[in-house]
Amino acid sequence: MAITYNDKYRIRRNVDHAEIMQKLQNLKIFDGYSTILCYSAILGYLHEQFIPFDKSAEPVQISFFSPTDHNLMDFLAFAHEKNTAILHEEGDKKYNIFSFYANGGFPILLKELGIDVTTNISQLNEQKISQDLYAMTISNQQNI
Repeated sequence: MAITYNDKYRIRRNVDHAEIMQKLQNLKIFDGYSTILCYSAILGYLHEQFIPFDKSAEPVQISFFSPTDHNLMDFLAFAHEKNTAILHEEGDKKYNIFSFYANGGFPILLKELGIDVTTNISQLNEQKISQDLYAMTISNQQNI
């Protein structure tokens, strides 16, 4: 049975991160915005960086996230709210929690990848960023 998600909800991205996210996506290191946001949200949660924002770039359709990504959204919402009711709520609250952790975690992701927001993305070494992402992923798995 295929799981479907209501596409009226979107995952918001901070407008201040939009340009660098686009550049990272263009490098094809990440599968898309959904992957960047998931890495960022995990790092935001691990570093207790829950940072709300008002101005959004073009949001990401919920259908672009995998079932595993949706489980991550549920986990973060539950961990943040400490109430199982959030798991049954269909609405912006759960997705905003995810967005705010992603917002807090995105600068951490950039730092882990050795990317400074002032760096010209065309000068970045795609292979080095891929290696740093892999090393970060393995390192965080061993610390959990």
